[in-house]
Amino acid sequence: MTKLVITKEIEQDIDRLYLVQPDHADAAEVLLEILYEELDLLDFLHRPNTYPLHTPSFEVKIFRDAKDDGYNIYTLKFKDLNGYQVVGYRIFLGFNAQHDIYYALALTERAFAYDTNHPAYGDLCNRYEQCRIPKIA
Repeated sequence: MTKLVITKEIEQDIDRLYLVQPDHADAAEVLLEILYEELDLLDFLHRPNTYPLHTPSFEVKIFRDAKDDGYNIYTLKFKDLNGYQVVGYRIFLGFNAQHDIYYALALTERAFAYDTNHPAYGDLCNRYEQCRIPKIA
């Protein structure tokens, strides 16, 4: 059965976000709690689509540039708890397909979340490897 591991690194990312944008941090935390508790939803997360959650609604997609580098990473774009505004941050999940485990790796500001030349991408890849998630071909 699929499960989600919340890493200490993403918990620290969320804690830092609480200092500057507590509403966005709340939305990130609620989304991760939902995914942690709703195993049926988590089972289908690797099939990218938009999910009809109301609090918060979110969209999941494969992170194509990371996939090209051999990383099995998904991005979660999500809305605030009111469901009106897309939050300016992205959650990154690494997926270990051999063990059917998602790892919540990072919460990154949208402005550079997809920039593979930014230090945040290197940090994301390091977190992926620290979780011992196998790379893909």
